[in-house]
Formats: sequence, C-alpha cells, structure tokens
Amino acid sequence: MSKVNFSNLTTIVIVTYKGFIFKQTLKNLSKRFKIIIVENSENKKFKEQIEKKYSNTKVILSGSNLGFAKANNIGLKKIKTIYSLVLNPDVIIKSDHIKEIENFAKKIKNFGILTCQCNQLINTIKFDAFEVKKNYTIDKKRLLNEIPYVPGWCMFFKTQDLKKLKYFDENFFLYYEDRDISKRMVELNKKLYVLNKVRIYHKFGGNSRSRNKEVYNKSWQIRFWHLYWSSFYYYRKHYGLLNSIRVHLSKFIRFKYLYIYYRLTNNKNLSDLNNCRANEILSQLTNKKAQPIPKILL
Repeated sequence: MSKVNFSNLTTIVIVTYKGFIFKQTLKNLSKRFKIIIVENSENKKFKEQIEKKYSNTKVILSGSNLGFAKANNIGLKKIKTIYSLVLNPDVIIKSDHIKEIENFAKKIKNFGILTCQCNQLINTIKFDAFEVKKNYTIDKKRLLNEIPYVPGWCMFFKTQDLKKLKYFDENFFLYYEDRDISKRMVELNKKLYVLNKVRIYHKFGGNSRSRNKEVYNKSWQIRFWHLYWSSFYYYRKHYGLLNSIRVHLSKFIRFKYLYIYYRLTNNKNLSDLNNCRANEILSQLTNKKAQPIPKILL
C-alpha cells in the first residue's frame, strides 16, 4: 500500500450550518489536507461524528450563526501553512484539484486569489457599477485568466496576504464579502485568476429545495435581505454613501412598487420577498447591523 503524502502547504477552511456538507468531498480532501470546519452552531454531535470519521479534520463550534465572514475568520486565523483555501460546503472538488492549484501558486508570484473553472462562474463575476470595465475574457484554452473578483465558493490565498488584509470584513453576514476581499486584494497590487485547467462543481445550496414550502420561502426572504443589505454596505464602504444610494435608489423604488402590487394581488410570498429587498436599504441608512434573521422576518 502506497504512502499518502499530506500537503504541508495548504489548510482548508469550510464553514457549515446545521451540519450540512458534502461528505464525499470531505472524505477525499481529508486524506491529503488539514481541514478546519467552522460549524455555525453548538452541534456537538456533528463535531464528534466528523472528527471521529475524518482524522485530519478539526471542527470548531461557533456557538451560534455568525455568518460566512466571521466564521471563516475563526478558521483562517488558526492556519499556519503558506496557503489558505476557503471552500463552500456544497462544492465538489478533489484532492488532485488542490494539488494542481498549489503547483500554479508556486509559479504565479503576483497572485492575490486563485479560483477554479466552475459552473456559473462567467454569470457570477460582474463589475462594480463605478469600475472602469476592463477587457476580462475567460478563454478556456488558456491555462489561466485574470478576473475582476473571485466568488466565495473557492478562494485560494497566500496566508500572509490574508493577515495583511485582516481577513474578511465581519460586517458582512452573507454575500459580498468575497467581492470586498477581492477588491482589497487588488488594492495591494495583487492579481485575481481563474485556473481553467482545474474544473470543480458548485451545487449552489442545492439542499434547500428539500425543505417544506413555508421554510423554503422564509429562507429566500432572509437571503434577499442579506443580499441587498450587503450590496448597499459594499458600495457605501468603497464608493461612499451618496454613490451607494445612487446604485440602489431605483431598486428600492421598484421593490416597494412590487411589494404593494403583490400585496394587492394576494401573493404573500412575492410581497414579502420584495419587502425584504427594500428594507435592507432602510437598514443601511439607519446603520443597522446585519443579523442572522432580521427582526422584520421574526
């Protein structure tokens, strides 16, 4: 039986909630890499099961739902290796993929964040409203392409760069923390690249459809609230309050119109969804912090 070579270059951080993670991905990775799972709860049974089954994996219980940025920071601050890899729990990726990323990282000295070719990548990476549109094109025939920002489902860093940036901005609870850290990385004169040779698959929270209709609708109301809260905060942080209002004012008016329209037509779900979209702007204008479940949804 051949000896397994464990990587001494990369540590993986995965944030989970209610114990959701693709076990096959964890099984593959734990054989070659140190993994830190930050579980956004006090689920001791999950910790015991995972650490017993996957010997190279440590589970940290946050005690409550801290969100993506803060929970990742808990894990990232414990990393001693040269590289840090942030993964979503619903990503299908193999050990060989990460070894390939490591090999690229050794050759690309000016990189800030690396990611892999993935489904929906092209549709996800977009420019900020006030950015000069650079000619970013993803040519899959090339080994790598520069991109404007790296989505949070797979982010490969030099650990020392993360320390310089003081990690993720913990004001973000969900969404836009990846755009924020990408932008701050570029401000360090670092490049963001997608490795076209390395292909992974992201399920985009595919487990959520198994919930009952009421819970499913409520989960999307929460997601939309956080999406537009984070969007407003991101633009406010990097471009100023007035510019953030400029970006979001037409959206706010549209969402309020749709809220009233769907309420009058007795479509409670769409009425509530658009109300959540609109209320993030009011929350930002009054400097209210993001919460796991906004009070408007309780």
